[in-house]
Amino acid sequence: MKFILIFIFPTVFFAQEFYISDVQLATNTSRIKTVDGNLNVTNIVEVDQNAGLITDIALAPDGTLYAVSTIDALISIDLNTGDFDYLFPLGPGTFNNLVYDDLHDELIAIDTNNLRILRIDPITGSINFSSIGIATPGDLTFYEGNLIFQETFTLDIYTYDNVSTKKVSCFGEVEVFGFSNFINSCGENLIYGFNESGSVFSFDIENNSYTLVGDISSNTFTVSGATTVNEYIASTCTLQALDVVDCSLGLTETAFNTLQFYPNPVMETLYVDEKYFSDDQFYSIRSMDGKEITSGTMSSKIDMSMLQAGFYFITVHDTTGSVTVSKKVIKH
Repeated sequence: MKFILIFIFPTVFFAQEFYISDVQLATNTSRIKTVDGNLNVTNIVEVDQNAGLITDIALAPDGTLYAVSTIDALISIDLNTGDFDYLFPLGPGTFNNLVYDDLHDELIAIDTNNLRILRIDPITGSINFSSIGIATPGDLTFYEGNLIFQETFTLDIYTYDNVSTKKVSCFGEVEVFGFSNFINSCGENLIYGFNESGSVFSFDIENNSYTLVGDISSNTFTVSGATTVNEYIASTCTLQALDVVDCSLGLTETAFNTLQFYPNPVMETLYVDEKYFSDDQFYSIRSMDGKEITSGTMSSKIDMSMLQAGFYFITVHDTTGSVTVSKKVIKH
């Protein structure tokens, strides 16, 4: 069973600043902005368009702002000029998340297309890959020494311990693309998230609850990622075991959890494995602002050639609307 508690607080809710990546699809631009405790948004810099669209960011202890983008590479961004340095290619895949692991001096990303986790040495560019079997729609962070992230189908919170994934919290109604820890100490972890339209949430991981704390949509376009100046500290905390939870999702989770669209990013035709959908299922494609672009009956091929470059969501549902899965796709 899911436990959800929602309140709205108009006053200050955190003492530090978020850094967010904000994408304007109409102009193919990405901006780095800050959000303070009163939800005031300040534009810091517009990123050089040659960097592609920024899909997530992470701050290192030395102040370097790392990012992943639609050019499938790890880059660093100059917060004064917006210039970027191309560091290392990440290979074919979909990279819409990033976090800095200070304990191991590496960056972590999840390839949501190939269901694998990447551990990246920012100095040498060496990458270690591990299969995790699930995808995430957005960001990842650390909590009590645990690497945590949302899972694409259920939107519940999973952790990965270098061996296996575990479901540790139930949040099946809120999808966030900026997910970060405002950590004051290893015993004080404050998890916040932004959805793409600018709603801001706080999460209580161990009590299966979240709170809508505000909205910054009037000062953003599409929020694609978030970080804080001290998020990396949470990776150094002693690992605390989190309880595995049962969110009573029913029997459809396994099949839809396996449903993958490829290639992603896509140029013209998006493919779907036929064994993971049926004739009574439909799809719709919508833009990041929620506008439906097209829809149709599920098939093994979906024509994307008519879409402009940018981020889109593909939602799959049956005739009753009782089962849905939403995945983010990048159109090149």
